[in-house]
Amino acid sequence: MAVDLHIHTTASDGRLSPSEVVREACRIGLTAIAIADHDTVAGVEEAISAASQQCGLKVIPALELSTDVEDSEVHILGYFVDIKNSRLLDQLAELRRARIDRAKRILDKLRRVGVDIPFEDVASLGKDGFVGRGQIFRAMINAGYVNPAMPHHAFEHYLGKHGVAYEEHYGLTPYDAVDMVLNAGGIPVIAHPARTASDRLVGDLVRHGLMGIEAYYPGYTAEITSHYLDLARTYDLVVTGGSDFHGPTAHQPVGIGGVWVPDDIINNLYLRMKE
Repeated sequence: MAVDLHIHTTASDGRLSPSEVVREACRIGLTAIAIADHDTVAGVEEAISAASQQCGLKVIPALELSTDVEDSEVHILGYFVDIKNSRLLDQLAELRRARIDRAKRILDKLRRVGVDIPFEDVASLGKDGFVGRGQIFRAMINAGYVNPAMPHHAFEHYLGKHGVAYEEHYGLTPYDAVDMVLNAGGIPVIAHPARTASDRLVGDLVRHGLMGIEAYYPGYTAEITSHYLDLARTYDLVVTGGSDFHGPTAHQPVGIGGVWVPDDIINNLYLRMKE
């Protein structure tokens, strides 16, 4: 069994459509994936339909919510959310509107440092009204403001948490994100904690309802993964992992299925859903 529980599609800032993601997952022999787009579940149904027509791949409905806390961003994954939940859909629609406002503020800041990108160029790279830093950065590359050979440095300089054009998210806190997932019947999991979250914050979120932690992730050493496995045991958290795949680009560290995830992960996730 091979799984990838953190994949993005064109429904948010990924480069492959949900159907293309499924096709690639089937090609390499995965048995389960999670479509975890930013602030939307719009790609899930297409992926489920494509999987049913191809290799019988299991597609877990998921999403990834972006929040700000102090000097970092904290992302909360939600697995098995009810993608028809009206309250969730209303909240996600509000987040999409806020993303548009945020993108315009970022573009204003970029213009002040000599990077003039029309909003229409950014919007044309999104789908169903989704805009984010991924689209802004792609528009910057298309306009010649960024050297494609050095994307990571440029992204952090302009759009990273401490970048010259960074703008905070909607105002959603990690605790709000956990509540959103729980209220939609899902399992809230903290994404890539080594990048964004202290152990103390993880403990605080557990007391608020956090149920899982992403311990297998691109770039994690054995020591980092071991640390989060220990933390999972301490707090009785379900463990997840995945590639955080966004597309076949120069700054995408691994492809779909490119992070080893133990076979029992998917079974444990299903068991936690049933508790």
